[in-house]
Amino acid sequence: MLHRYVETQLQDDQSRIIFSTVPARTGSDWSGDLIKAITERMDSRQRYLEEQLQRRESEASELRRNLHELSGKFFQLERAFEINLQSQALQEVEFNRMKVEYEELRKLNVETAQARTKLNSILMNTTTERDHWKNAFLQQRGDIKSDFNNIFVRA
Repeated sequence: MLHRYVETQLQDDQSRIIFSTVPARTGSDWSGDLIKAITERMDSRQRYLEEQLQRRESEASELRRNLHELSGKFFQLERAFEINLQSQALQEVEFNRMKVEYEELRKLNVETAQARTKLNSILMNTTTERDHWKNAFLQQRGDIKSDFNNIFVRA
């Protein structure tokens, strides 16, 4: 049995409709079968295209929702990033302030250690001098007592 393959292209959906295996007949019977086959194929193609359109619209709607959610998340991340940068800048300022303060305290500590060493040296010198004068005073007093005793004891 002979078969005919009919291929038609529809412009309105920019899609192809392929009609396959239409029996080859003669006369008016053939044209009725062809019209029936074309109509059935067009109906099934129409349903297929409607289903595809509905699925694509659903996908587009979901993509819009996802885009909206991602836009919100992006805004949150952008804001968090800005806050993080501000916080980092404040931390750097605080760190630099503490570094300067540490350097000042270190210098003060060195100056204090030098002053303490100098004061200890002065204290030792003063103590030594005090002991010297105390001993000199005691010795002089001893000499005076001795002279006093010698003067009054002889007389």
